[in-house]
Amino acid sequence: MKNYPLALQIWFVFAALILGISVIVLSIMLVTFRSFFTEEIYASIEASQALFEPGELPMMMRERLFRERMDMHHNFRMVRHVLLLPDGQTIPNVRYPPEFLDLIRNQAAAQEGLIGRYRYRVEGNIIFYVIRSVSWRDRTVLLVSSMLDTYRDDLVATLFGRLGWIMILVFAGSIIPALQLARYLTRPLIFLDNHVKEIARRNWQTPVSLERKDEIGRLAKGIDSMRIQLLLQEKAQQSVLQHISHALKTPVMVIRSYLQSITDEVYPKDTLEKTIETLQQEAEGLEKRVRNFLFFTKLDVLVDRPLQLEPFDLANLIHNSIERFRLLRPELTWSISPTPLPIYGERESMTILLENILDNQIRYARSHIDIELQTTEKDIICKVTNDGPLLDPEMIQSLFEVYRTGYRGEFGLGLAIAQKIATRHAGTISAENQPNGVMFLIRLPYLKK
Repeated sequence: MKNYPLALQIWFVFAALILGISVIVLSIMLVTFRSFFTEEIYASIEASQALFEPGELPMMMRERLFRERMDMHHNFRMVRHVLLLPDGQTIPNVRYPPEFLDLIRNQAAAQEGLIGRYRYRVEGNIIFYVIRSVSWRDRTVLLVSSMLDTYRDDLVATLFGRLGWIMILVFAGSIIPALQLARYLTRPLIFLDNHVKEIARRNWQTPVSLERKDEIGRLAKGIDSMRIQLLLQEKAQQSVLQHISHALKTPVMVIRSYLQSITDEVYPKDTLEKTIETLQQEAEGLEKRVRNFLFFTKLDVLVDRPLQLEPFDLANLIHNSIERFRLLRPELTWSISPTPLPIYGERESMTILLENILDNQIRYARSHIDIELQTTEKDIICKVTNDGPLLDPEMIQSLFEVYRTGYRGEFGLGLAIAQKIATRHAGTISAENQPNGVMFLIRLPYLKK
């Protein structure tokens, strides 16, 4: 069914719903009508029997009145009255099957009240009858009044047929409202389908707007939100390409020009050794840029993948990172207070996070860097503070954005990578000014393997 047009599906649902309700209603009404008319049959029989209460008249007048009423009401709503005498005779003379007469006598004998209601099936028909004890010629006899179910069945069949036609007309008439509803529902869906096709063609400029607050309206808002995100992603990709081009172009141009100068036996740094040393520094910078770009892209790929947790000592990782950076600025003094702290995490990622933070710290520190490791019931807190110049308050808000560089910044990727790693570990990283410098605050939760 899902492969058919929506209009046809809606009509199928309408039709099935109406058909189901019709069947249920007709079944209930059939049972109700049968029960109602059965009660009416018994009420008619008993009403006709009530005419056979002549009261305290003399016997001859009573018998004559009884016979007159037998003749008068023999066809009262097709009610048939028969007196059943103790000797088995019937007035008028009617030949009932012997088993039926025995059944009537047994039912009358077991009957507790003055009258009793019964039914008997014969040759596919149901006879509804009422047994009543009456006085006849100074003796008690049985008045058996009966009616066939033909009257009831005719009424039920007539009503059932008319209701059936009404249901058929309603069923046929449901096509129009079903088609109208389908058009009402499919119009915004077609509108959204066209916009999604435009988005697939990378046409992200046209907004998706529907003045609706229902599920379709929320779908339109979701599609428009996706469009905006794709637009921002496209701009980000263009920005990435521009920054990569700019970041790689300069060292490549320097290396090529220096190599050409060496070929021409011209040494930009006075001597061959100094020129080669400069080339080596540019090559190392180029390698670092490429490594950062690759790792940043790797983090984007790993964002939805689970962490590859392994145990390691965070304090030992901090000591090892510091030892590598000491050689870059030997004049700096380090104050280190971390104690052994076994944790779970991605060791490689955490190493890069610390190295990027320390790389930023030694670039701005004047003479001192302080590292403090604290623990709480929920978090691990690492504070890295330098005594360099304070941050511009406006820069603090955007410090960890991609390609955001300070006045001594290099590529604008180091702190962005650090933040991505912290976020991947469900942690946070922030920077704030202190009285004597700048502090980076790394907060990580305890992770369990």
